Amino acid sequence: MDYLRYHYEELLKLLVILSKDYEIQLIAYTEDELAIDFENELIPNTQKFIDEGYFSEEVISLLLEIDHFFGARSGQNYNGFWSEIETHPDWVVLREMAKNILVKLGMDKLEVNIDAQKEYDQHRQVIAMKVTIELDESNL
Repeated sequence: MDYLRYHYEELLKLLVILSKDYEIQLIAYTEDELAIDFENELIPNTQKFIDEGYFSEEVISLLLEIDHFFGARSGQNYNGFWSEIETHPDWVVLREMAKNILVKLGMDKLEVNIDAQKEYDQHRQVIAMKVTIELDESNL
């Protein structure tokens, strides 16, 4: 798989996860990990995604809106956003933004398979976790 295709698929996985309820989101990520990984997949590759036809300029603009949405909530004034994925209203907005992008891409039926394996210590505290996320295109 080529470099750009890999990042495209990783971004699609993040979009699908962002479009899901918080229970699904928290299996794979913490709130800040979602934002960091989204930025890391999108920003360095934005122009390449357009040049290679993975996303139109319109879709890139929508993806950048999500990145800016995350960025605008950085800092101490938005602690509730980063710790209340279950109840903070801005997470509802993010989920809708992600769903709308998937609809625009014709991928609103795209799913992910998440396998989260945890290792515990003798006190039943998680000491290691391995998460594997794969695209499931069977519904497309």
